[in-house]
Amino acid sequence: MKERLYRLKRNIQKKINSFYYQYTNNRYAIAFRQRTGKALYENESCGDGFILIKSTLRYWMADPFLIKHNGVNYLFAELYDKKHSKGVIGYAKLKGNRCGKFRICLKEKYHLSYPCIFQRGNDLYMMPETKDNNEATLYKAIDFPKKWTKFRTVCKQPCVDTTPFCYQNENYYFTTIANEHSSDDNLFLINEKSGECKQLLKCNLCLRSAGNVIFEKDNMIRPSQDDTVYGDAVIFNRVVNFSVNSYEEIPFKRVLSPNSKTNGENVCVSLLNNTKKIQFNGLHTYNVNNDYEVIDLRYPRLKKRK
Repeated sequence: MKERLYRLKRNIQKKINSFYYQYTNNRYAIAFRQRTGKALYENESCGDGFILIKSTLRYWMADPFLIKHNGVNYLFAELYDKKHSKGVIGYAKLKGNRCGKFRICLKEKYHLSYPCIFQRGNDLYMMPETKDNNEATLYKAIDFPKKWTKFRTVCKQPCVDTTPFCYQNENYYFTTIANEHSSDDNLFLINEKSGECKQLLKCNLCLRSAGNVIFEKDNMIRPSQDDTVYGDAVIFNRVVNFSVNSYEEIPFKRVLSPNSKTNGENVCVSLLNNTKKIQFNGLHTYNVNNDYEVIDLRYPRLKKRK
């Protein structure tokens, strides 16, 4: 009975959130900064110094991911095509405090987002969100970064924000499954070797992944989304128990947009070049490598009347 009541309240809240998101808050912009000090997830972190990347007339950008290849830092992202109302995948080069022009490298008949890119051996792979095709599809670079081909179907369910990682020499994927039998407030684990898709956690508003798993020293950190209202904040979770039969994580930091109010362990980011005084009101994705940190920021589609 409690489970059914929870689902009912959750579905009502999601409909309200969906209306709110569709008509007031469905634009995103990407920002980046060079790593010169503590990262956002570290205990003494600060959010200063991010540089906003300007969106184009046709595309706004979200879901930034990083990869360094042959000494060059590449930024991959969803480019949302306002003309066709769907996302495609694009990339740009980062050099110092400058971001190059974005170029499209992958498009399908359906919406693409969350281009989770990674390297195994000498090969480069990308796991974009392909929920609208009712599966999770892994792509392989055939001419990096320009050309990609379908390599494998990892899961034949409508997965969102599928995030690959390697743990103790085994390849896994965190994912969230959204369909009529399983709402998107869940966390699943896919074992690449066995193909098993197992639910780890459920009934939590902060489970959907928000970027690559971070391995640093003895810590395994999983960024997740606080989607009470979709795209509100990024939560950093410390994984304290990971095995085939059990999983536990503890949230320890929440990262907010520049115009949010902070307290306790919350961190607000700030921008160096917010010349238009955009009232950002959410933060949705985080990624990091040795050279850069990248985030995306939500801002209102409609300006508030004064």
